[in-house]
Amino acid sequence: MEYNTQREKLILPEYGRNIQKLVNVLKTIEDREKRNEMAKYIVHLMGNITNKTHTNQRHKLWFHLAMMANFELDIDYPYPLPSPEELSKKPPKLPYKKNKIMFPYYGKNIENLLNTIAEMEDENYKRFLTEITANHMKKLYATWNKAQVNDNIILEDIKKITGGKLNYTLNEIKLLPLRDLIKNNNNNNNKRRQQQNNNNNNNNNRNNNNGRR
Repeated sequence: MEYNTQREKLILPEYGRNIQKLVNVLKTIEDREKRNEMAKYIVHLMGNITNKTHTNQRHKLWFHLAMMANFELDIDYPYPLPSPEELSKKPPKLPYKKNKIMFPYYGKNIENLLNTIAEMEDENYKRFLTEITANHMKKLYATWNKAQVNDNIILEDIKKITGGKLNYTLNEIKLLPLRDLIKNNNNNNNKRRQQQNNNNNNNNNRNNNNGRR
């Protein structure tokens, strides 16, 4: 009895051992015309096994045939194939983005938002959006640091992020107490859950009514 552990390792296991055996036989055929016909037949079987019978997928099947033959087949491939040397080349390293986040607990989106606000011309609208963003930043800061936060720290962080373009004081920007921010957040979450429950109930009622018809 021959165990799988004693057999030669399959190059592409998804095609099975019988296809690999056919490829090995194909390599021994001396007549070029017969080799080409046998190769087409094997590719046809490979397509049936993997359900890759579409014309656009043929290129991949011929490439897999070449791989299973260790690129040692001398046949007329219908598509140009990469050489083993090209396949062994390591891809070039992607350049590492050096845009560091100034404050990780706020995130890059908050930084981008603040810089966008800083470029606005309408001063009242700019201050209004800064106030909304600052209150959200206060929640993020408290969640990250697990501690109370001094409101002046938030305004100083906004100033640093925008390079001094958004430079407000607590007389200009109103920051809510942390407990109110958390309470509002919980209320919003409860409203969303209630709305979802209502939608689910409505869907169930419609389904029940349809079932009675």
